[in-house]
Amino acid sequence: MKTVPALFFALIVLSACDPKGAVTGDVVATVGNSTLTREEIQQVMPMGLMADDSIVWVRTYLESWIEQEVLFQYAEKNGLGTSAENARTFQDIRKRYVVGLLTDSIAFAHNESPTESQLLEYYKSSPDDWIAGEPLYRVSYFFVSENYDARVAQSEFKSMKDWQTISKKYGLSTETMTDSLGVILTTDQLAMLFKGASPGFLSQSKWSIVATRSNDDKPVVLMLRVLDLVKKGDRLPFRLAYEDIKTRLSVKNRQEKIQELTDSLRKNENIQINF
Repeated sequence: MKTVPALFFALIVLSACDPKGAVTGDVVATVGNSTLTREEIQQVMPMGLMADDSIVWVRTYLESWIEQEVLFQYAEKNGLGTSAENARTFQDIRKRYVVGLLTDSIAFAHNESPTESQLLEYYKSSPDDWIAGEPLYRVSYFFVSENYDARVAQSEFKSMKDWQTISKKYGLSTETMTDSLGVILTTDQLAMLFKGASPGFLSQSKWSIVATRSNDDKPVVLMLRVLDLVKKGDRLPFRLAYEDIKTRLSVKNRQEKIQELTDSLRKNENIQINF
């Protein structure tokens, strides 16, 4: 729900500050024949703004809108945007936008997830697609403030086996962290995560606790657990290829639906090609 009270508060304050009383009624601002209404502002105003923040936001938005309108109207008066060439460009942009809306609606309407059997069949039918071109690591990780926290967290994990609870309890909210399923990283991506620190020997199911630096260059400790390791030239196991296969099949399904509609429309339209 939009923060309508915050919007009204902001407009009342801005109106009081306006010696000409321009911010009144449903029309908030005008530039030439163009108008900006309360409803239009409400549609784009972020949710959850406090009263003071809403004043700043509305004032900034008004200034931006007025600047765009002034420049646009000046450009049109000087013949920009009205040539036949520009008209064709605008029409092409409009067509692409409208077709995009149509394909998005088709994708939304046909967003069924593939079944497990379909995913597994696709995995088996395309074995060469899942050969690792470089070493890959599926890891879960989070950052803590010091080595003591890392050791305690590691000890608690051994007894609880609850990644979500441990990572939320000890992980720094200012740094990135993963869920228990982790993410797949290359060697270079791991190096970026370690920020130059040496991770030592990485092996499956092994913890790495490494002192490194935070995003704002403060000392932190990275806790990383290797869930899977795939060597270069090996085939990714199904569980690692799962999400990629799911995405591929979902995209393929949507493309087929769009193609079905296109083919149907072409049959019913009077299409002539003179070439």
